[in-house]
Amino acid sequence: MLPYSSSGKPVPPALNYQQPATPPRHTLIWVLGTILGLIVLAGAVFAAYYIYFRKPVPNLTLQVSKPDQVLLGEPFRVTVAYTNESDQNLEEAAIVVTAPDGASIMGLHPTARLGQQDVGLLGPQQIGAKTFDFIVTEGEDSVKQISISFKYRLEGGGPGPGLEKTATADIAVGAPAIVLNFSVPQKIFAGQMFDMDIAYQNNSKTPFQNTNLIIDYPQVFQFQSASSSPTSENHIWGLGTLEPGTQGGITVTGSVGASQQTYLTMATHMQVELNGQRYDLASKTAPIGIQSTPLAISIVANRKSNYIAALGETIFYTLNYRNNSEFSLQNIVIEAALDGEMFDLTTLRSPGSLDSVRNTVTWNAGTAPALRNLAPRQSGSVDFSINLKGIWPIQAADDKNFSVQVSSTIQSLSVPPGITAEQTLSSGNTITKISGQTTVNTSVYYKEPAASSSTISSSTVSTTVVNTGPYPPKVNQPTQYTVHWKIVNYSTDAKNVRVMATLLSGARMLKVVRSNAETSPVFDSRTGQVSWDIPIIPAGQGVLGEPLEAVFQIEATPAANQSGRSIPLIGETTLKATDGFTGVNLTSKSAARDSSLPDDAAAFGGDRRVLP
Repeated sequence: MLPYSSSGKPVPPALNYQQPATPPRHTLIWVLGTILGLIVLAGAVFAAYYIYFRKPVPNLTLQVSKPDQVLLGEPFRVTVAYTNESDQNLEEAAIVVTAPDGASIMGLHPTARLGQQDVGLLGPQQIGAKTFDFIVTEGEDSVKQISISFKYRLEGGGPGPGLEKTATADIAVGAPAIVLNFSVPQKIFAGQMFDMDIAYQNNSKTPFQNTNLIIDYPQVFQFQSASSSPTSENHIWGLGTLEPGTQGGITVTGSVGASQQTYLTMATHMQVELNGQRYDLASKTAPIGIQSTPLAISIVANRKSNYIAALGETIFYTLNYRNNSEFSLQNIVIEAALDGEMFDLTTLRSPGSLDSVRNTVTWNAGTAPALRNLAPRQSGSVDFSINLKGIWPIQAADDKNFSVQVSSTIQSLSVPPGITAEQTLSSGNTITKISGQTTVNTSVYYKEPAASSSTISSSTVSTTVVNTGPYPPKVNQPTQYTVHWKIVNYSTDAKNVRVMATLLSGARMLKVVRSNAETSPVFDSRTGQVSWDIPIIPAGQGVLGEPLEAVFQIEATPAANQSGRSIPLIGETTLKATDGFTGVNLTSKSAARDSSLPDDAAAFGGDRRVLP
């Protein structure tokens, strides 16, 4: 029974509390060691992850060395130095430069704008440098910016786009390395002779090899002469090596033909050679005003401005003249100079006087009374006719692309007021191209003349042929023949040549015997047509050497209703081509052939008509 307090409530019994036992010392050390070990392990795992799984961070530096300013047309060098300051290998490294417009990377084609040099593998802390040479050809007094890109991949970076480091190089471009001074008259008359003076000087420290001075004439300009002989086509002068400080000049004389333009622009530029490439430097231009000449003349052949003539043809030349001034001009003299070996001077017909030593025809007031006094705005004409030769003067491979030229001058000692000149003078000319000639000839044989020949071209399909079957041919019995096509081409290259003919009387082609061209005839059995396509036949083929020839074998069987007469074997042969010089269409035809074989004297001496 519980005891009670003075208040009457029971008193709880006293608790029996015992102090817990202290853990052993070695247990505490074990726990602390375990915790410390876990911390060290976590650090090692983190370090391993950081080392092996972190994303590499590259550290690449570029340093660009360049000149601050260059002359236009003067070569210069840009050096790109690079350093891999990271601890990673950089793979597939390359430096790509982009040249701006008006600049070229030397060593590449002048129009190329991208240049690349491979670096390959770039290890940690590795350094290197690449150089690029440039030339600026356009943009005097400008700033050109070259773009530079160092492209690479990180080692083990996997597929995908690589990384790059970029930089730029600004180049100030000054005056031209080769200075050109171009002097022309401010105003000229159409047909008036005038001079152009071009002076040049190399103001750089660079020697330029194989330098050319080039004048770009407008189409209406007519070259007359120059102070030094041009190297090519009357507008290119080879100056050789232009050393630093070298200077020189040329004078070109010419005239401007009749034109609707009131002014024209003459242009000249230098072309230099560096590292095996040719570069056109910026041009220098000069405008020239054109005034109507007081006395004008023009020439037409057969009433056409661009007439194309043919071998042996008669050409009628008309020289039209006009007084464009407000004043009368007296005692006018007109002269026409004939140039071209195809002219047959013995056939010239004209009221004018022929000088067969100088090859000129002259008209004055004595031969053309209208020239005594030409009133203001009055016009007139004189004319002559002449035949072209009927035989081509082909002696060598260069004898091709023939043309004839007539140059005219008109002059009067009368000079309208306001014009500073000793006489009124004008000129004009016309060039007439002569179209080429390509011929084809067809012959048919029973006794093949080349059956035993061993001179066969590489394109030959069969080396020998012997025709079989009866001759004269017999009804219902097949007889074989060989057809020869020979092509001779004369004065111009013939392009896109096609020879065609149709086999008749049921004849068919058996085979191509030979062809000394790159192609051979082909047979269409549905239409009976034989065709031979040749891309080009050079001028002189068959004149200076062997003609082109193709030989093919055919077979024909006479029908009962063809007894007692010759049977048609091949229809008319037609050759069509394009003249490579004039652009006109060339055509030639060869007559049809039948079994009478007019070309084969060895076949049979008697009656050659079909036997029953």
